[in-house]
Amino acid sequence: MSEPLPPDSSGFSDNSPLGENPNLLPKEVFDGTNSLRINPIGGLIESLRFDGIEILGSPRRGDGKITSTHFCVPMLGPDTRTIPERAAKLPQHGPARNETWQIINHDPQSGLITVKYELKHPSYPSGLVVVVDHRLKDGQYLNKTIIENQGAEEMPIVPGWHLYWNAHYVKGNYAHKGYDGLSLNGKNISGKINPDSSFIDLSEKNTVSLPGMYEMELIQTGFPQAVLWAGSDSQGGQDQDYFCLEPIAGDLKTFGKPKSMLSPGKQKELTFGIKLIKLLIANK
Repeated sequence: MSEPLPPDSSGFSDNSPLGENPNLLPKEVFDGTNSLRINPIGGLIESLRFDGIEILGSPRRGDGKITSTHFCVPMLGPDTRTIPERAAKLPQHGPARNETWQIINHDPQSGLITVKYELKHPSYPSGLVVVVDHRLKDGQYLNKTIIENQGAEEMPIVPGWHLYWNAHYVKGNYAHKGYDGLSLNGKNISGKINPDSSFIDLSEKNTVSLPGMYEMELIQTGFPQAVLWAGSDSQGGQDQDYFCLEPIAGDLKTFGKPKSMLSPGKQKELTFGIKLIKLLIANK
């Protein structure tokens, strides 16, 4: 049986100025030369570094936006439900990335940062609560995401993590940019990354390899597929500083249909982990 989600102990207030509430400031944990930074504004993974090299970052996209890894809830993608014409649909990827999460635990000694979010939107049932444990320890980043329906109605969920993987590194006379040759489990997937998105199956244990940058282990439970994506600029040039390999917990086409429903009092637990296998940077 799943344990109840932890209560809010942050003392967070929507009206608290940033400078007066430390729970609105990014939190960091360290594990040797590895580091993790979480921003409660959006619940963002702003930076995940292994051996000092950024693996998940906050790139400036071709459209000018600076963005970071975020949790897409209740769905990764657009709101595909058929709802009354006058009702406001949920924003792309849900509202969580643009709202404030609560820091309910920051324990540098154990490498743990826990954040909490409650979705409130006029076109969605009330009572959806998300708690995420971010842990960096023993050379591995581990993410446990629990979604709980604390409301009185069924609610549709097809969530996912929009991971921004770094594909740009410059140091001295060494420079790398782009994701040519990117592979997942030994299969080249660089041609599948485009502004229109594509899907790829995930195993429980995966190897993500970017020549000239890194080889990483990606483990997961509850994410059978991932979305592949990168944006473009106003001239149609495809972004090269990053790529998005986004674990998704289901089929977006089922959003709003019985298969996607989470009943009152029920939870959905999702996990993924990232670990450095080896760096492929020539002069690191």
